[in-house]
Amino acid sequence: MLELRSHTINSSHNEIEPALQQLSRVLKSCLSEWKALIDAARRKHHVLNYFLMSQIKVLQTELAKFFATINAGQDVSVGLLHLLSHLKPDCKIEDIDEAVVQVMIKKANEQVLIDQRDAVTGGGVTSSVYQTVVAHLEDNGYSDPSVIKQVTRVLFRLRSVSERQQPEDLQQLLDKASRLARHVENRGGGAGISEIDIDCDDAGDTATRRDWATADDHLLALMAPAGDQQSALPADQAFNQLWRAFVDLLDESHRDFLSFDDLAKLLDRLRQRQSGASGQAFESLLAGGWPEDKPVALCLEEREQLPVTLHLFRAAFSRLPRLEEVLLCSEDTRPEELLVFLQRCLCDPSKAGL
Repeated sequence: MLELRSHTINSSHNEIEPALQQLSRVLKSCLSEWKALIDAARRKHHVLNYFLMSQIKVLQTELAKFFATINAGQDVSVGLLHLLSHLKPDCKIEDIDEAVVQVMIKKANEQVLIDQRDAVTGGGVTSSVYQTVVAHLEDNGYSDPSVIKQVTRVLFRLRSVSERQQPEDLQQLLDKASRLARHVENRGGGAGISEIDIDCDDAGDTATRRDWATADDHLLALMAPAGDQQSALPADQAFNQLWRAFVDLLDESHRDFLSFDDLAKLLDRLRQRQSGASGQAFESLLAGGWPEDKPVALCLEEREQLPVTLHLFRAAFSRLPRLEEVLLCSEDTRPEELLVFLQRCLCDPSKAGL
């Protein structure tokens, strides 16, 4: 799972076979730890149970760019939209962008500031960063809801941990909000995200977070102090050090990698945007033959299983199943595949759902 794109481990060994065996043991240990981390994340964030371990990594890397730039939708893969359709059928780029905005605003609402002027008198007043920005815009004459919405869509891109820990940067944030609001209003309040990106004099900060480090950048920064000392280590020890640095970064989001927490927030938002029942209703002809709220078990000869299942599916939904709606089990089927498949099938709250 760890891609060593920006770091090279140089080691020399008198006997290569024992060295490779030891490195193999370290790699297996890292994989076991990664699986344990995924299991812990699944227990904490139920929505992650809809995806395989490898799919979670794809989501972490592919969705990160939506937090780092306002034009991420220009190069979204069909595979990403297909994965997200498990939570929101026919998921579109606009759905992802809107969910990202809601996550950013939620995070800004959770970041509480204390009005120090009132705190001195003993009556400390608290407000969130989001509330402070909206109040600032309204105080400066930008009360149009459409203007405020467009400003917040650009302003609240996910910020680094260091920025969240520096409330003194609030004034810079407020100044940026004013500049964005002025730009939107000058365009008649109808500027789209891409237009703000192109025309705003503050586009260098709002379009793409160029100063927001990638996971690789952080790894290199963490490993830099080791320098020559690490180069002198055996490959297994050097890799283990790099792995430890990687694990320490998992609680933070980066320009190319979302934390489990931020990914789960986004996926939950997408699921909430699903209108109505997430499943598909049975055709009335078939619906009466199935007991509600109870699983159905069919005992069939092996050669009959696939054609009967396809026939029932087509009778129920007037179409053949999509790829993600079918799991052909064999001796090579991994337990994780079965668990995720059942999670997608059985956790539909709709009584008549798939």
